[in-house]
Amino acid sequence: MWASAYGQVPTVQLLLQRGAQVDRQGPESETSLLLAAAGGHHDIVKILLTEGAFVNHIDEVGNTALMYAVHGNHPHCTNELLLRGADITIINLNGDTAFGIAVSKNSKLAQAVMENHIKMVIS
Repeated sequence: MWASAYGQVPTVQLLLQRGAQVDRQGPESETSLLLAAAGGHHDIVKILLTEGAFVNHIDEVGNTALMYAVHGNHPHCTNELLLRGADITIINLNGDTAFGIAVSKNSKLAQAVMENHIKMVIS
C-alpha cells in the first residue's frame, strides 16, 4: 500500500504483476486506491481501477476514494473516480458526502469537477 500512497507507479505495477491483492485492506480498512486518491496519484488510481479495485470501498469511518480525492483537492483523481462509477451519495460517519467535503475544505477544483459531473448526469 505504501507504493500507492507515495506515487510509486513502477512498484505498484510490479506488485500487481506478482499477484498483490488490489483491494487488500490496512488497519483502518484503507486500500491502495484510497491512499492513491488521497495523494493525488492519478496514474495509480487509473491502474488500480483497471485492475479491479472497488471504486466505492469505504474505510473504517466511511470515507471513499472520492472523499479522499476531494479532501486533497485532486481534480484528476476526482474525475477518474467519477468516470469509473464513484457513488456521490455515500455518507461517511461524520454525515458528509464527497461534495460536502469539497465545499467544507474549499477544494474548488475538485468541487468544480463534481459540479460538472452532476450537471452531466442530470441532463
